[in-house]
Parts: sequence; C-alpha cells; structure tokens
Amino acid sequence: MLYYCFPGGGRPSDDLLFVPLLEGVSLSSPKINVSGADKRLNPFGLLGSGRLTFLDAEHSDYLVDPYRAQRGAPLVGTYWGRWLARNQFARAGMVVSVFEGFDGEPLSTFVRTDMMTDGIDRSGGEVVMNLTDILQKVRAEGLKVPQLSPGELREATDAVASAIEISGASLDDYPVQGEVRIGDEIVTYTSAAINAEGYLELSGLVRGADGSAASDHGAGDRVQRCLRLDGLSVDQGLALIYGETPMPADYLPLDEWAAEVENYLAPYILDGLISEPLDAGPLIGEILEQCQACQWFDGEARKVRLWAVKPMVNAAPVLTEERHIIGGSLEVRDFPDRRVSQAWVYYEPRERYGRGKNPDDFRRGFVSADLGYETEATFGAPAIRTIMARYIGARAVAAETTGRILARYSMGTSEAKFALLDRDAAAIGIGSVVILSSEDIQAEDGSRDLRLWVVTSAEPKRGTRQVHFTAEDATLAGTLTAIQEDGVPDYQGDGSDNPVGAFIGNDAGLLPDGRPCALIQ
Repeated sequence: MLYYCFPGGGRPSDDLLFVPLLEGVSLSSPKINVSGADKRLNPFGLLGSGRLTFLDAEHSDYLVDPYRAQRGAPLVGTYWGRWLARNQFARAGMVVSVFEGFDGEPLSTFVRTDMMTDGIDRSGGEVVMNLTDILQKVRAEGLKVPQLSPGELREATDAVASAIEISGASLDDYPVQGEVRIGDEIVTYTSAAINAEGYLELSGLVRGADGSAASDHGAGDRVQRCLRLDGLSVDQGLALIYGETPMPADYLPLDEWAAEVENYLAPYILDGLISEPLDAGPLIGEILEQCQACQWFDGEARKVRLWAVKPMVNAAPVLTEERHIIGGSLEVRDFPDRRVSQAWVYYEPRERYGRGKNPDDFRRGFVSADLGYETEATFGAPAIRTIMARYIGARAVAAETTGRILARYSMGTSEAKFALLDRDAAAIGIGSVVILSSEDIQAEDGSRDLRLWVVTSAEPKRGTRQVHFTAEDATLAGTLTAIQEDGVPDYQGDGSDNPVGAFIGNDAGLLPDGRPCALIQ
C-alpha cells in the first residue's frame, strides 16, 4: 500500500509513510434506479465515479519503491512518470481507497471508500487518476455471461448420438454435468471426461432438451456452455451470475442478500436457461427489473448491496427545514413520465434458450391496470410499462411485479434533493426511508405533507461537513407495520396513541377519528 496526503495537510496518527503529492479529491455517489422506472438508465442505475489529482515532482524513490535496492537511485524523471512506467496494469482496475477523517486520529477511525482506476491522465506536471465504481467489473463493456466456450465438435454428429467429442477445450471449460448449445439445439449431459484419444467427451446426452429440436451438426460447430437458473431464488440467481464475472467474492455479502430475498422477494423464482453469452450488466439489470430490486456498490462498507422495492417497514426519521435540512438545499421535481396506469409483463418464453425481446417470443402475458388514471378527469391517456420477463415462469410472479409497479407509480413520482450536516446524516444512506417536513411539500389543506421518501443517492461533500441526498417519493408504495401488542389501549386519536404499530379499524377501514386503518392482506 502507498498512502498519499495533501502537502502540509492533516494526516492520521499511524506510523505510515505518507507521500505529500495529493492535490484534489472528487467523488460522486452511485444512484439506484428504483423499480427500473427511469428508462434513461440501466436498471442498475448510475455507478459512482471520482477523480484524484496529484502533483508530480522529483523523488528519490526511497521507501516507496520496493525494488530500489536492485534498481538503484533514479537517475532522471519524476515520481509519477516512473511510477506509471513501472505499473502498467494500474491504469484500469486497480483498487484505490480514499480515507477521510480527523488530523491525528488513527487511520482505523477514518471513513474509507473503495473505488478502482479507470484511466490516468497526465498534463502540465499534474496526474489525474480517474476512478469508477467497483461494479464496473460487472458492467464493463464486452463482459459476457457465460463466457464464450472454446470447444468445437471434433466431427459431424447426427440427431441421435449419445456422446460427442469436443476439440480445442479442456475439462476446465465445461462443468462435469450440465447443458451445452450446438446451433439451435440444447443438449444435456451427465458426464465430461478426457477420453483415450485426448479429446473432451460429453456423454449421457439428452438431445433436443428444453423444447429445442434434436438435429444433425457438422464438424467444427461451436459447443457453448449454458447457465441454468431453474428454481433459483433471486439471491441465488444473482450469485450464480456474479460468479461468472471478475467481481471478488469478498464484495458479495450473500447472507445479507438471502435475508432481503426471504423477507421481501420470496415469490420470485428465476426460471430459464442462458444458452449464449449475454452482456453481464444488462443481464443483471434485467433480473433486477423483473424482480423489483436494486443493487449498488457501497464503497464505505465495500459490499454490493441488494435492496428490494417494497413498502416501508420501519418508522422513518422526520427531517425538518427548521432542524435538519440545510437552508436553500431542498429541491423537489416531478417526473410524470414515470407514471404507470398499465403494467404488462410477458413471461414464459416460447423457446427457453431464445432471446425473448419481443412479445411474440413469449407464450403468456399478464396485465394490471388502473384505468381510472386514464380518464379525461385524470391524466387523459394511458401510460404503459412493458417488461419482457425471460426468467419469470409463473402467473403469480408476473402479477406480483405488475402490482408493485402500479402501487408505486400510478401517479408518477417526485424526486427531492436536499443536504444535511454529517451529524444528522450519520444513519442515512442509499435505501434508507425518511420523511421530509417542508413548506414546499404541502397537503390539500395547506399543512405539511409528511410523505415517505426512499434515498437513491448519498454524497458527502468533502471538507464541508455536508451530505447531499437524492430521494424518490415512496408514499404510494405503502407501509408495512405490525399489529399492536396485547395490552396496548384502544386507539384514541388524541395524540396519546402508541406511534409504533397498527390499529384495527371498523368494517369501513376507518379508525374512530375517520383516519384510515392498516389493512391485513
């Protein structure tokens, strides 16, 4: 590890060498795309990014070059000029940690954010290190899942052959059992081994699997490994796909994913076969949209988070203009283009190994509609959201998806931007739910409309003690809550009622003061 600090600036108390060449730090937060509603973005949302600016200068290499003894003292050149020549592979994909804390405190108390390099620019005695989100390892252009298989048929085979020989491949290129695609045919096999002639042989074949047609194939035809998602929960399916990418396993908190799925995404079971290399980022984004979930890289926790689009669960903190929101920072913008009056989901692909990009590629479809939002008295026109769900195989799951979309976006949505001091922002991050109390957000009677907002980005402004947030209105999604415990007094409506938990109302769904009660569904 090499550590850099600002010349003459503060530094941790640790006994570490800090090279005083750092000149500037700029980091941008990732932003989630809730429910895939913003069609300008991949369902993944926006990746985090950043820039580090360094001064360049003459340097002895003492204590920073581990090979100085073999190389000797430098004859000419500058610190970064030599460093870049010696570290060719650091230009892209090298993990960089940015630490921020208080002068004289241990480095362990500093906030650490992990990113990775995405090109290094040099000009006029300065070096600019461009940074990108760790998720770029998954979203990189050209990264495919599964990867292109190198094997080819050694010789022509007919439609009933029970074994095939593959040239140009080894045992590492194919699992010991699984599926391959040859042309338009899916072939399952139960054994893979190197035969006496030194070729990879697949045996125990089932021809024409997954609704494909068994057929003859010629020598040299490509044999592509497939990836099967049948019967997997959302976290299991995502873990399988991430396992095909360069993403380090340390960044994948699979236990946390499993808990989120068990609580909020249990109805979603992934069903399908990936029989050709697909772009990894769009593939994961497609599953996230179909299953109504979000992912982002938490640079401080150094984890890829999984968050289900769901009703709000916990009591949300109330942030007021008087006590929390920094004056002049609140902006509210409407997004009527994200309105949905009809949600259409096409599911059950006719060919499980096909692309599934058009309605004709699917056997079934499901529609949820709220036509009341299409009348002349309301918006006056339909707003249709269409999802081609290659990995959804059940009507109930399609209904779950359309229901969640309509619940959240029947009125469109609004986005709020606001800033807090770091002391008020300590427990608030992406996926957190807050209530904003402002004169700019009013109910019909002119009182403050205490709506629920889900945080979609959180960006500390270094050196200012401010954190800037973006949040999406989540009020229509509803709130999950528990029924009051035994012994809690009946609802009074005079301000004395227990604020945590739900009360049961009358047959009309109302409490004694006319307010709506919670519904058991």
